[in-house]
Amino acid sequence: YAVGYEGPPLAPHAVIWIAPPTSAPIALDGEGATALGVDDSGTAVGCLGMQCAAVGGIPAMWSPNGNNGYARTDIALLPNHQGAVATDIDNDGIVVGSGFEVTTSRSRAFLRLLNGSVLELAPAQGDIESKAEAVSDVFTDSGNGFVYVAGSTSSADGVTRGVRWAVNGDTGAGVDRAVLG
Repeated sequence: YAVGYEGPPLAPHAVIWIAPPTSAPIALDGEGATALGVDDSGTAVGCLGMQCAAVGGIPAMWSPNGNNGYARTDIALLPNHQGAVATDIDNDGIVVGSGFEVTTSRSRAFLRLLNGSVLELAPAQGDIESKAEAVSDVFTDSGNGFVYVAGSTSSADGVTRGVRWAVNGDTGAGVDRAVLG
């Protein structure tokens, strides 16, 4: 699978290509939508709204529903956030992305669990922003399922560093946050 968006002359909308390529991409529901990530089953994630990938919109996920059709599920925003974008989904259905605070427009990484709960992934101590870009499949350690989330953390003076969160995939409990730079 490959995902993205298709623009003019049609209204911009998210699309998915299925291998082997069909004659055209399949349009996903939502005008102004962009798809940014896809798992092995063809479930795509992204956001709705014009320029949603740049400034946030409604984070969304599109799941195959048979006959090359897709059903859209909107993802809840973190409290006190005005928009968000979903950037990746793992093969277990866990979604990550970044939301934008109402008062400051600062970004905050989020993780959506299978039960629909959306949890904040905090920046490193002393930093003011976080972004999540990718999520691993669930792995088991000591009988618990975990995921790694890759992203970045940024300071007030604009220094950005890589970060990796380890999160319990069932409960959302943060286990570890490693700054990588």
